[in-house]
Amino acid sequence: MKRSKIFFLIAGAFFLFSCSKNQEKYHFIKGDDLGFFIFDDFIKEFNDQSKIVKYQFTGGGAQTGLFSLMDETVDVVFSLKELNNEDLALLKSKKINLEIIPIIRVPIIFISHKTLPIANVNQKQMKAIASGYTKYWWQMGTRKERNILAEFGEIEFASLDSRNGEYHFVRKWLNLNDFDLDSHYSKHNSEIQDYVSQNISSIGYLALPFYNKTEDTKIIFSDQSLESTGYLMINKNSFKQSGEKEKFIISFKNYLSSNSLNLLQKGIKVINETQSE
Repeated sequence: MKRSKIFFLIAGAFFLFSCSKNQEKYHFIKGDDLGFFIFDDFIKEFNDQSKIVKYQFTGGGAQTGLFSLMDETVDVVFSLKELNNEDLALLKSKKINLEIIPIIRVPIIFISHKTLPIANVNQKQMKAIASGYTKYWWQMGTRKERNILAEFGEIEFASLDSRNGEYHFVRKWLNLNDFDLDSHYSKHNSEIQDYVSQNISSIGYLALPFYNKTEDTKIIFSDQSLESTGYLMINKNSFKQSGEKEKFIISFKNYLSSNSLNLLQKGIKVINETQSE
């Protein structure tokens, strides 16, 4: 008899626990990998305090996130890519009611192998490299420098693939329809630095927070104009409960504001209300 009572007590407790877990509602955020720097701690804090509504962030890139938003498999996208007319038309056709909020700015930098005997390049030179117009390093030097640069051979341009917001931002900044067909493409920022550090003839770009000074690379180009804006793109249709979306936005902005100095040390500039106007 006692065993039966214990069994029913355990079963009842498990049932109540299961019910409480079933009441949890998750909102999914997808987008550029830079989001791991800004969402991880926020989501942990928010989920610890919220009994029902929870959030989860996965990377995968801005473009992947936008497609998922259109399929309504995610609720929010973090994107370093500005929406183009094609994106807007697709979102409209899917009847996605979108709210877009600029939240951060981040520098994009170009890096090369540290042994490359070139101190820096300019935007015009980067466009020539990325487009494939300039194919060899000797083309970048003076007559005296060409023999040394010739040892570095053919230029290998390393780019993030089209899933990533940085890809779209850099392509737009260079005013190119696409990069050279022989470009090396990577899924993640960290892979760019790994590739450049292992290939002395390569040059590539990545978001500043991913740059590791201990690698065999150096920054060969950085400029204030090469600063990308990160956006929250929220599907309003996903937030049915009154005040649910507003609570998320306010909580997230408060988190960014209170952690702005820490984020700035990583190269991420928080946009305040005045700056976004």
